[in-house]
Amino acid sequence: MDKIYTGNDRAKELHLKNHREAIAFACAKSGERWNGRTHTDPAFTLDAFVDFGRWLVICECGNVMYAEPLDPIAFCNQCGNALVPNHDARLVNFPENRVEIEAALLERETSGHPLIKNKMADKHGASQLALMPQFKPVVVSRSWKPGETVEDLRNEHARMKEEKEEREKIKDG
Repeated sequence: MDKIYTGNDRAKELHLKNHREAIAFACAKSGERWNGRTHTDPAFTLDAFVDFGRWLVICECGNVMYAEPLDPIAFCNQCGNALVPNHDARLVNFPENRVEIEAALLERETSGHPLIKNKMADKHGASQLALMPQFKPVVVSRSWKPGETVEDLRNEHARMKEEKEEREKIKDG
């Protein structure tokens, strides 16, 4: 759990070549079909966000999908991009300072013994560990939403860490 995971990372965990192959794989399982085209109208663009250490996007239908900064497209395997003309894939916006955001999020520790993390990563994929309770955040999750700055992330972490330490002092009496 030493990185913020993307669509390509999840694809590799599933023994697929890349993000596009993962989209095709998810569609094959759900019965949706992507025509291979991408709609470029900004009105249909989705904003990427980070949730528990994974770059994601959310479709209007509520389905959450991995996002890939090297191939910033999204196609919903649930509704088939029903609201997009011709059911094309759509573009995904990533923040210009993505690397700095990731660095700030990686300053946030996660729980769990490293040997167990490695074993579970081999079984389930490292991108899935953050969803397992034994690897929960020590202070605050590795999550970011559009509009938050790197400074916001670091301030939130510092504030939550102080609050946690205060609770522990009170508890220890």
